[in-house]
Amino acid sequence: MIRRLLLLACPLVLVAQDAPPPAAPAAPAAAPAEQILRPPEPGRFAELFRRFRTEQAALSPDGSHIAYSVREGEELFVITLDLDHPETIKARVKVIDDDAATPMLAANQREKTPGNILWLGWATPNRVVVQTNEVHTRISATTTDAKWSSWTGTVLGFDADGGNARKLASPEDLVEVTFVPGANNPFSTRRPSLASPIAGVWTPDQQAPVTATESETGLALPGEETETTDPAATADPTVVQPRSLRIFDLDPKTTGGLRLVADGAPRENGVRSLSFHSLNALTGKLVDLNDTQVQSNQSTLIDRQGRARLSIPNTTVATFPFRYEYFGAEGRNRGKPLDDAVGFTGFSVSPSNYFGERAIPLGFDEDPNILYYAANLGRDTYGLYSLNLATKQRGALTLENPAYDLIGPPGAGFPPQAPLVFDRFTHKLAGVRFQANYRTAVWLRPELQGAQAELEKALPGRSVELLDWDEKANRFLVVAEGPADPGAFYVYRRDAAKLTEIVRRAPWVDANHVHTTLPFGFALADGTKLTGFITAPATPRMKPIPMIVLCPEEPWDRVSPGFQRDVHALAGMGFAVVQFNGRGAWGLGRKQREAITTGYDLTQVEDVVTIVTALAQRFQVNPKRVALLGRGHGGFIALRALQMFPDLFRCAVALEPPVDIGDWLANMKWTEENVEPQLTRAWLGNEARLKAAPLARQPEAVTKPVLVLSYPGLDGTPRRPIYLAARRFVEDVAKRGVAAELADLHNDYVQGLPAARAEVFDRIEAFLNEHIYDYKVKLRDLKILPDKKP
Repeated sequence: MIRRLLLLACPLVLVAQDAPPPAAPAAPAAAPAEQILRPPEPGRFAELFRRFRTEQAALSPDGSHIAYSVREGEELFVITLDLDHPETIKARVKVIDDDAATPMLAANQREKTPGNILWLGWATPNRVVVQTNEVHTRISATTTDAKWSSWTGTVLGFDADGGNARKLASPEDLVEVTFVPGANNPFSTRRPSLASPIAGVWTPDQQAPVTATESETGLALPGEETETTDPAATADPTVVQPRSLRIFDLDPKTTGGLRLVADGAPRENGVRSLSFHSLNALTGKLVDLNDTQVQSNQSTLIDRQGRARLSIPNTTVATFPFRYEYFGAEGRNRGKPLDDAVGFTGFSVSPSNYFGERAIPLGFDEDPNILYYAANLGRDTYGLYSLNLATKQRGALTLENPAYDLIGPPGAGFPPQAPLVFDRFTHKLAGVRFQANYRTAVWLRPELQGAQAELEKALPGRSVELLDWDEKANRFLVVAEGPADPGAFYVYRRDAAKLTEIVRRAPWVDANHVHTTLPFGFALADGTKLTGFITAPATPRMKPIPMIVLCPEEPWDRVSPGFQRDVHALAGMGFAVVQFNGRGAWGLGRKQREAITTGYDLTQVEDVVTIVTALAQRFQVNPKRVALLGRGHGGFIALRALQMFPDLFRCAVALEPPVDIGDWLANMKWTEENVEPQLTRAWLGNEARLKAAPLARQPEAVTKPVLVLSYPGLDGTPRRPIYLAARRFVEDVAKRGVAAELADLHNDYVQGLPAARAEVFDRIEAFLNEHIYDYKVKLRDLKILPDKKP
């Protein structure tokens, strides 16, 4: 078995885009035999940042069983319970460990990637299906250059009692074949091992886990590779390589079926493969449904049959406005503007309308003629609507809320998380999830809407999500969490009005790290609102309590109503922690967003000052001991506020700040594929403000301590421009005698790995202890006292 080691830059790596082919095919570098991971030493916040014990759960379609994940050290299990006898575990199945989730041949990673469940559900009343982040690494060659690459997406299945446990599909089972002229294909291929047993299955009639071996089964286990070499492959220019896959949804046309999407690597001709498959969760049989090629420089939206129906550019090489292109009912026609297909305008995006009026496709119904979309045409907030593309007539769906947008930030093309929820029994749209004060949903079925309302009454101050329900909509699986509650999974019986807690997500956090969180809000003179949360430390170090303000990571970010580890880490340091929705925050309507157009740094700094002044009057906080902290643009705002109001703020911490927004935008245009910075640049300042670079060019105005943490890049590569700019800024501030520090962020932190995140907050605490808390002792004049006689 090849031990899994490390990855390059990001978790869950797809095949990297290949470089232009060399004159002759290069042999791949040999894999190192072993590499030892040495994560940072556990710090004070290690327990807070470690992965939650339970993160996923699912209810069987008949409402009789529940399955949920349990993390134990580096291993991840799925436990099943009979809800009529929940006191006894029915089965406990190991589905992945951290070794299997950590790619081989990676550089710059100290700790293992945590094993994770990306999809958990019941294909039938007795069959559980799990998709994990297991990584498959081997040599690939989409050009004449061979390299080591990684793919993800392993699907496992087992019965409610733990029996018939099998690997159902992996990237090795959904390969693509490409013709590469001149390729030597100088690598071994792995034979698929469909329906191979899972090691470590425990069932009630056994005293210990049953571990299958390859010699017993004749098949490879998860994480093991069976290598074979095809003698004819050494001169074959046809390259076979895996594809990353993901579960799309249940397959309504097949009992126990699932729909899978497989994504291929970008090719030199500018396309990549995208295929749709049906997987039988009982037998492991795969059936191809659709296979097409899409443009690599386009984001693509598929319908529920797997056909590529819509696309939009995703690269800065294209010119604005970006228009959504429609490919017809079968997804195979030449594209034409979606505006023409629907009969009205609005389906485009450009810097002039990114935060203004537009329409955004969200997805398709099981009836592929029905398109669901969000729009704020002629109104302040985004509503959700449906349209029949065959008739160009508006559909039955119209959902609107006068106070809240029913979608989150959509990005440059399609929202990363569509709010649509489909009923597994009727295959129709059942509801829409959105964020009001907390995350909630509006349901199209009265019994679901009634359950939502009852549960929000029973669990106040928390976001309540209905995850699953049985066919009669009587038993519901519910997850709830709040700003001061890591959350739990519950089962709700509507007929008995009974709510039962099944499992807490992070019991150790409940016991040791929870601090009180309260909402606040007030209106400004222009009619916009400033809202947010203030979290008070359970054991303050002094009173009045020092305060730290978290600046939004993006100018339009909205405060999450869920449990935030960062917030509770800072509260654990003794601070009252403030999160706020300022002018420009997404989700509260177009008027709120457009209030930031005067220049987001001036607007947001003004909002920070207003909030600090107001909260000092309402809460027992110390206005003379206020710190600022922010990531990304929030780090820039923290530094700007300290620069502009040195008498109000003691110090600032900035993580990955673009200290010169204009320079950052210019670099992003040519070094990153993300087009969003170019779409939003009007909100970052006009040309004159960007050229002025008030932070980077006026370092002398920063007279209070700053800590800047920035990621330099992978070892052996040129330093990132954003890092070099931050280093110059810190050096310029320090030249004036101000306490200014630059600390490097490790690649583990960039990937969100838990030990690295905890390590960063240890560093932040040391800085804040020095510059917020005054530990200096004032000594009186010394006197020598005579010895006392015994």
